[in-house]
Formats: sequence, structure tokens, C-alpha cells
Amino acid sequence: MLEAEPSADIFSSDSYLGDYLENLTFPVISANVHSTNPKLNGTIKPFHIFEKYQLAVIGATTEETPDISSVDKEVTTFTNVVKAVQDTVDLIRSTTNITRIVALTHIGYEEDQRLAQETTGLHLIMGGHSHTKLGSEADSEGAYPTIVKNKDGDEVFIVTAWRWGEYLGYIDVTFDADGKILEYHGAPIHLTNQTKQDPDYQAQVDKWRAPFAEEMAKVVGQSNVVLDQTTCQLQECLLGDFIAEYVGILTSRLGLELQITNYTSLVQRDGCISSKFQYPDLCNHECRRYPIHHRCR
Repeated sequence: MLEAEPSADIFSSDSYLGDYLENLTFPVISANVHSTNPKLNGTIKPFHIFEKYQLAVIGATTEETPDISSVDKEVTTFTNVVKAVQDTVDLIRSTTNITRIVALTHIGYEEDQRLAQETTGLHLIMGGHSHTKLGSEADSEGAYPTIVKNKDGDEVFIVTAWRWGEYLGYIDVTFDADGKILEYHGAPIHLTNQTKQDPDYQAQVDKWRAPFAEEMAKVVGQSNVVLDQTTCQLQECLLGDFIAEYVGILTSRLGLELQITNYTSLVQRDGCISSKFQYPDLCNHECRRYPIHHRCR
């Protein structure tokens, strides 16, 4: 069932990530990520200014990353988010004429609120990581946007769009001369199979998928049961067992010793377990660099 041959370089995550980032054609930002790896240090910047809009976007990544990912802790560190963001806000304000400053974060909804409350000069936070559903629906955990006061008593708007691309976050704001938000409109857009597709974007997606279509369609094994993920955040689940067994086989082939100290991280936070895997046919699907299998489409 597991036919892909692993290689040792999948564990060199910092170097592999550096190679990947060097090929990107858009800015990579995170104010609290610091690395001695030349490729990471050369590509990850604390912020990016979009001159056309006179807008500065600051990035921030959860400080938990070393515990939930394969980071080389001697090479790459994740410092205090609040301090890193505030230092970056101060740098932008002292060296440019930019007043529109927003944050693009992956630290979680509660931490986004704390970031807003403990800083100044920041008035919009677009977050992720906690998979928090915001909006007006009955099961929403907060308003979209959630508005909290910063250290100066000014409003900070926080938005996040739940998980797995089921919702598209949308907010349109108007800034005043000081970078504060005067008005806004928008709400999460629920994407379903009834949502009208943008023909230009779909054409791009089809083009990107084409080189992988043959590999993705290969049948590599079968399952007699549904590999369901709906309970994985609460308890042991079949899909988590499947992934854990594969990682065990992978490390054994490489002659490495595997110790799982955070099972929840393995089955919940890796990003691989994102939908119900059906049966009987299982196909190749690469999640990060670990070959996982899902139903042929």
C-alpha cells in the first residue's frame, strides 16, 4: 500500500523550505521568524509594502511552530509575536510615510486578539491557525470582523476564515490619514459546489494541475473502510492511525528512531488530515513531502 521510497532529505526541513521559498514569485513575510539558514534568512522578511496601495503588511507565525513542525531549533527560531510586530510597526512608521499597517498572521484567534490589545499602530489583523469560524451563523465563535481595542484605545479589526478553503474571507476597509479604519463591509463567503467559478482563475488551476494529473490518478492500494477524520481532534482515529503507521515505516526504512510526543499535532496540525478519505481506490497525494493516499477522482 505504501510504495513511495522515502529519502533522508525530507527531514532537512529548513533547507528544503529554503529551496522552495527561493522559487516563489511573491513576498514571504514573518516578523518573528529568524534563521541562520542563508536561504531562509534571504527570503523571509518581516513585512512587505505594497506601494500602489500605500499599505504595509506584517507577517507573524505561531511561536508553537518548533513543537508542531520539524524545525531545526538550532537554526531557526520563533520569537515573541507581540514584540516582533510592535518593533516592525515602529520601524515602518519611523522610516517610511506609510500609515496603513496590517498584519497577516498564523497564530490563532485568541492570540490575534492579544496581539491587537497589546500593540499600537496596527488596525487590521487577518489571521489563521486556530480554524476559528467567525460570522453570523449559529455555530460561529465570534463576529466578523471581531473588533477589540488596542493599547491606545483604538479599534483593531480581526478576521479569519475558518478552515480548508470552505470559506473565503472578504473584508473591504477604508482608512483615514492616520491608518485607522473609518468603515468596512464584507463577510465570509461560503464556497460550495454551487459557487460560481471565476473562469480566469479556473483556467490557471487547470494549467497548474495538468503536470500532476497522471501521478495523482495512480492507484497505489485499497482500503476496506472509510478513513474518517471527523473525530481526529478529539480522540484516536483511523486516519491518524494510518498516517502514524506510515511515518513509522518511513523512519524505519531510514534507520531512524521515531518518538511521537504529541499525537494531536500529528493528526490535527500537519494539514494532511483535511477531509474524509473514501474507498476502495487510494491514489497518490503529496501532503508536504509525505506521500498520503486518497480516493481517485
